[in-house]
Amino acid sequence: MSADAASRGPAETTARADPDAAGAPADYDVCTANILVVDDDTDIVELVSLKLRSSGHSVTAVGSGEAALDALAARNDFDLAVVDHMMPGMTGVDLVRGLRAAGSTLRVLMLTARSQERDLENGFTAGVDDYMTKPFSRRELAVRVTSMLARR
Repeated sequence: MSADAASRGPAETTARADPDAAGAPADYDVCTANILVVDDDTDIVELVSLKLRSSGHSVTAVGSGEAALDALAARNDFDLAVVDHMMPGMTGVDLVRGLRAAGSTLRVLMLTARSQERDLENGFTAGVDDYMTKPFSRRELAVRVTSMLARR
């Protein structure tokens, strides 16, 4: 791990896509995208990041809504964000609401344990583009991300 990656901590790392990674067949047309993963649960961050990288994407992972804002301010090339709903401090819904208020058109997939109808409504009202509940299928995550990216 680089000194820069180590200084960000375990939940705030960046990895480049590896088109030869396990899970991506040799004849698979890799659509490389820059994806921001925002979740305070390091196990979820690792699982989501692994699946996205194995699908050929570049992943930047952060552990809070505030860190997501910092990452978005530092880079304007993210194609999609996978955001948890419940995090300490700024929630995922608050993050998305703020992004939309600032005019951001970044595609957002909310990945959360919150599955009540009002939670979905709050997420979509805030401006998320898609919503998945935990526990989740890694295959479904990959399909939803691919579908969202196809609408670039």
